[in-house]
Amino acid sequence: NYGNIQFTRSIKDNIFCVPLTLQYNLITGIIQPYISAGFGGAYLKETTLNISSATYIPPQNKFGLSVICALGIEGYITKRLFIKAEWRYELLLQYPAIGIEYKF
Repeated sequence: NYGNIQFTRSIKDNIFCVPLTLQYNLITGIIQPYISAGFGGAYLKETTLNISSATYIPPQNKFGLSVICALGIEGYITKRLFIKAEWRYELLLQYPAIGIEYKF
């Protein structure tokens, strides 16, 4: 019976997305925590890096509509320049990201 085969697999997921989100800032001031939600057209590309099994498992590449939810915080440096940290769910729970943003 080959029904219970154990294997390990290492994969890398890349998400390419065109998002449309709404952001709500919880307080006003120099530092502003926020929540955001929306939708996006997303493409998930899965790459198998390592597998320890004789069975081939094809990659699970997918394209479709994704739900986006995020928690974050913004810190204003000037009126238009600020730093931003965000923790986001979009197809997968992602690692927190930190960046610099400029409002036009």
